[in-house]
Amino acid sequence: MTISKKRILTCIAAASIPLFFACSDDKPTSPSSGDDPVVSSAAALPESAAGQPEATSSSAEGSETITPESSAGPVVESSSATEVVPESSSARFREPTEEEIAQERIYTANSETTEFVELPTLYKSLDPTDRVAFVIRHAQREKSTGVESQLTEKGIEQAKTLGSHLVSEEAFSYGSTDFIRTRATAQYISEGRGQVFPEPIVLPELVASTFVADQEKFKTLMGEAGYIDEAFMYSQWAFDGDFAEAFNDLEKTGVQIITQAILPRMSTENRVNFFISHDMFLGPLVAYCTNRKLTILRKHATATEDCSNCRWIKYLEGIAIIVKADGTRKYVPVSGNMMN
Repeated sequence: MTISKKRILTCIAAASIPLFFACSDDKPTSPSSGDDPVVSSAAALPESAAGQPEATSSSAEGSETITPESSAGPVVESSSATEVVPESSSARFREPTEEEIAQERIYTANSETTEFVELPTLYKSLDPTDRVAFVIRHAQREKSTGVESQLTEKGIEQAKTLGSHLVSEEAFSYGSTDFIRTRATAQYISEGRGQVFPEPIVLPELVASTFVADQEKFKTLMGEAGYIDEAFMYSQWAFDGDFAEAFNDLEKTGVQIITQAILPRMSTENRVNFFISHDMFLGPLVAYCTNRKLTILRKHATATEDCSNCRWIKYLEGIAIIVKADGTRKYVPVSGNMMN
């Protein structure tokens, strides 16, 4: 993709903006981080993905077993693509207060949903005074996992179909990480609703590196475990506390993400918000918000449990953060893929 001189200058200028990463973060380094690296706020914006070839995969999305998949061949449906673990972005957050942590413990403990709920069904069940942030994964992408990887034709259809199930008189607000496929997903959801796509906001915190404390330790432990699929690392850490030395504290980071990244970005005008992110970010976040009750995301097994049906975050899956009129919150895992 050709980047204009104007865009390069914008990227340089972005280095001085708080909360955003420097432009050098766009460059791949090791080790892997699953779906997506962190990029600056000035990365390329989505162009039309129409006409992009739809890559194929030898295994359907969500059908992974507990055995890591081979990295050979194109990867579309799987979340095992080799990717970057960028510098930890946890430094951008302030320390959560004891009150915030205590309050979040109440909300996560009250989570009773042990399976994904269809997103349109949840939307239609909201009270008129509810506000909600649907934080979900992008639609199907090309085999590349880079910043400029676009949606496949199927991915475009997935996003538009979700939007068509959300048609209503009210306007939605949108945000995403600074990747072409995440912004494009938001755009096509809006188009599917018949809504003019408003200017979205950028949420640079909604990436996997927000959870990573030590890149080198992550790389070392992943190598020692013999994993090809990063989801094994994120899952075992989020559910069982394994590999903890490579990660930030799950509860503390979950509180920071919700109270400092998501809630402040929710629209004050529109009650419904879509924030589009990535699987390696959403896996731990969904585990945290559901108090680890969504065990289908335990992408591993022990000697005493059967995990044959375990999988990872699929396209357009994530978490609904519902803010009630009295300020209390409810967390519900949702699926927006209506093309079954």
